[in-house]
Amino acid sequence: MIQTIKNYFWRRKTRSILSKYVSQKAAKDLLDGKIKTPQIGQFDKKNLGVVLALVKFSSEIGKNMETISNLAFEYNASYETMTNGLMIFCFGRFPNEQNIEEHRQAFVKTLGASLGEAVKIVHGNGTGLVGLAGNKSLAIYTFIMPKFADAISTLVSLKDGEIKEFTFS
Repeated sequence: MIQTIKNYFWRRKTRSILSKYVSQKAAKDLLDGKIKTPQIGQFDKKNLGVVLALVKFSSEIGKNMETISNLAFEYNASYETMTNGLMIFCFGRFPNEQNIEEHRQAFVKTLGASLGEAVKIVHGNGTGLVGLAGNKSLAIYTFIMPKFADAISTLVSLKDGEIKEFTFS
């Protein structure tokens, strides 16, 4: 009986923590065993939506990156990485995600309207690979898209405030 109570509170706390990073449904599915645990180096093909946002360097960069992070969570984007003002988000990485295209488009539209010239955005979709990369000491659940280097090149060439759709295939 005590173990059942401990288990209940552990699951509740874990779901609460996971829900800060993924949707509540994804957190529940993970804890219920509905999401398989990937093996390192194993990748699956999936249709993905991707958003690359390059935040303009200014005294407001921290605030602007916080705004982007909040919007990403609101639109169910999974956060891939952030470095030097470049923020990368993915839609469709996790099982059972719904309305990927709709969420990506709404996220980009809201992001552009919210930050204007403070951000450049390249976004699009295509078939990519999703899986666990690295080794047993350091692994990350990530996605790999064809033409990703071309998307980065396009992003860098945009003018401040510009948004461009890109096909990753």
